[in-house]
Amino acid sequence: MTFGGGGAWGRTQGRLWSQRVHAMSREDRVDELMLLCFSEAFYENAEMVGFVRQALLGGPEQETDAFVRQVLATSRHELRDRLGELDLPVHVIGAEHDLLVPVWKSRELARLIPGARLTVLEDAPHGANLELAEQFNAAVLDGLTAGAPA
Repeated sequence: MTFGGGGAWGRTQGRLWSQRVHAMSREDRVDELMLLCFSEAFYENAEMVGFVRQALLGGPEQETDAFVRQVLATSRHELRDRLGELDLPVHVIGAEHDLLVPVWKSRELARLIPGARLTVLEDAPHGANLELAEQFNAAVLDGLTAGAPA
């Protein structure tokens, strides 16, 4: 899930998050990202939470400075003034309960791209592709097949 730009709001968010992350352990950073990516319902399945957490901690570590650069780059991302130039089919998929890319950012993106389709996954968090894989995959496939010759 993406967005067209963050403006001053995004830059402030990025600055604050990048400052805070330096004081966090890798485990705390993973825990915070999981809270931002998954729903309250997801957390009721302790086995799944443990599995995902261990998978994230067991993978290659992203150095704190690299994570900060990623956060800052994302916070400075700004293409809203160019989105009207797109001339191709676009299907924007947003998640109703996304804390990282709020649904209003998905709506804005779809509004700025001529002819874009918008699908908002109900009750879905940012990590809908994992937590609600069937609904997410159905939305992706629907976008890929929309308008395709029969």
